[in-house]
Parts: sequence; structure tokens; C-alpha cells
Amino acid sequence: MVRLWEKLKRGKFYRSFRSLRIRVFCLIILTGIIPCIVLHFGILERYLNNAVAVRTSEVQTQVRIIADHLITYNYLLDSSSDIVNAELSQLSNLYDGRVLIIDSNMKIIKDTYAVSEGKTIISEEDIIKCFKGGGASNHLRETRYIEIIVPIEEKIDDKARIVGVMLTSVSTDSILSSYEYIKNRALLLEILAMVVIFGIAFFMSRKMLKPFEKITD
Repeated sequence: MVRLWEKLKRGKFYRSFRSLRIRVFCLIILTGIIPCIVLHFGILERYLNNAVAVRTSEVQTQVRIIADHLITYNYLLDSSSDIVNAELSQLSNLYDGRVLIIDSNMKIIKDTYAVSEGKTIISEEDIIKCFKGGGASNHLRETRYIEIIVPIEEKIDDKARIVGVMLTSVSTDSILSSYEYIKNRALLLEILAMVVIFGIAFFMSRKMLKPFEKITD
């Protein structure tokens, strides 16, 4: 092992690496590339988080409006209202998602997929919490959906009582498509920046060390 290290120390690569010019070149490369990497991941993640937050806020506003209509048309007792059903279908189609209306007995009285109507939800922790007050939203990145839970509140004598929950799943496919497009464009810019950084590093490592070479000569 010691002999191998001695051979490496006598090798051309090791002597080149010890060169001041190579060290300055590597230092400039790292100084230019590291900020690019940090900006790449920082900006892309920030874009994705902001896009999801805006979509969540947008859908929450529409869901709250529909939740008020559910009370107005007494939808929890009679789900035959054409107006409310049209609004639910429109919301589901607009965001390529799914809407569930759940009453106080945890029974699904409306499913825009028409799959789970009449079934009872038992294990959804966020829905149980919503009945105790407040809503919730979760970005399910693996399944490419945003899940939004909003309480359906009935006001009696200026007091609000939660009589149901509206669970809305919203697709993030359009957001992720934009994210991938920006990511690919950013990658092309990074490759171009790396080429420029290599050129600058090569030029600067030669330019900066010329006075030292004159002194050495």
C-alpha cells in the first residue's frame, strides 16, 4: 500500500494536481458550479411549492362557495339538486379530480366518480379532524394529487355547526408538466453556463499565474 502511494506521488497526475494552476482552475470551477446547483434545486422547488399553494388556494375558494350552496339547497338530505350536481361535476372536470360529500355519519352521499356513494368512511384521520373544526390540505406528490378537505358548516343563531365534509382531490399533472419543462430549460442553461465557466476558469488560471511564472523564471 505504501509503495502504491509512493508511485502515485511520483506519477504525472499527482504532480499535475499539485500544480498551482490546476488548483486555481479547480477553485474557479467549484466557485461557479456550486451556486448553479444550489439555484437549480432552490428555484425549481420554490416554483413547485408556489404553484401547488396557488392551486390549493384557488380550489379552496371554489370549494367553500359550493359548500355554502350545499347548505342552501339542503343537499345533505336531498342530493338531487341539479344546480349543485352541475357545480360538483364542473369542479371535478375542471381540475381533473374527484369530489366526495360526506355527512356527519361519515357516509358518502355524493361521489363524482359514482363509485363510493352509500359507503362509510372509517379510517380517514383528516376527515375526522375536520369534523372537530378546521380544514386541511395535503400535497400527495407520489400520486400527483392535492387533497383538500373543507367542512360544511350550518349556521344557527350565529353559531356554526359542522354537518358534513367536502373532500376534493385535484390533479397536479398540469403543474408537473410545467415543472418538467422549466427543469429541462434550466438544464440546458446550466450546461451552457458550465461551458462558459470552464472557459473562464482556463483563461483566469493562466492569466492570474503569469506574474508568478515570471518571478519563477
